[in-house]
Amino acid sequence: MPYLSTALRFLFYSNIWIALAAVSLTAYTLLLKQEPIDGLVLLLIFLATLTTYNLCVFYSNTDYTEKFSFIKRWRIWLMQIFLGGLLSLFFISIFLHLTQLIFLVHLAIISFFYTVPISVHLPSGRLFFIPAWRNLPYLKIFLIAYVWASATVIFPLLKADLFLTQKDTLLLFAERFCFIFAITLPFDLRDYFHDRQAQLITFAQRLSHTGLKFLSLIVLVLALIFSSQQAVYLHFYIQLGITATATLLIYKAHTYRPDWYFTGLIDGILLLPIVAGWIFLD
Repeated sequence: MPYLSTALRFLFYSNIWIALAAVSLTAYTLLLKQEPIDGLVLLLIFLATLTTYNLCVFYSNTDYTEKFSFIKRWRIWLMQIFLGGLLSLFFISIFLHLTQLIFLVHLAIISFFYTVPISVHLPSGRLFFIPAWRNLPYLKIFLIAYVWASATVIFPLLKADLFLTQKDTLLLFAERFCFIFAITLPFDLRDYFHDRQAQLITFAQRLSHTGLKFLSLIVLVLALIFSSQQAVYLHFYIQLGITATATLLIYKAHTYRPDWYFTGLIDGILLLPIVAGWIFLD
């Protein structure tokens, strides 16, 4: 079914899929805290994720992978998605509270330097060079976990001032950080050969593949502990089911899995909370 295959590739590699995942987590946070589902916040999270993840279209990549072959083929469309998302973000930001805007700006700065290297040249030669933060040893997974936890937990609750007044919000932030960290670790397996060729130090380069999966499992358990300490007891059982799904997918992950296994299935885990939340919490 070539049409379906093309449609799925566009969904995954245009980063619409991961943007929907961010919306899912944000909506689940609001549902869990019994806050109104704010359409403006969800739209902003969708556009911010879509724009950030499509920054890569402005950089050439010689890797012959399905993802980068797709990006090369659809580059003009992806650039238009990026620019359209960016312009929409500027417009939506007019309606944000000042606290939300300041918080969003600090996440945007992290996301920019995560992807974009900074190089300053003079006629006499290069003055200085700062690599993209994703290429600094071990740092990228911590940055991803922090930005995702901040964007999907703290940001949507800033308007209600729940970040500073509820211990459960801090526990949810810690849980979300650990969960994102755990399901991002297997992507080091996907990128294992590319990272080794680039001499990038990652957890997969330092640990055995079994060791990396074991570390991921430990962090998943830690996330589950944080969820068990929160007031909404059904949240723990929802997270338990999602953790079981994540554990199975991580166990089955290896370096030769196709990219859709990681981009489609493992990232797709992030869509489960809102579905479960609507069934059991709403």
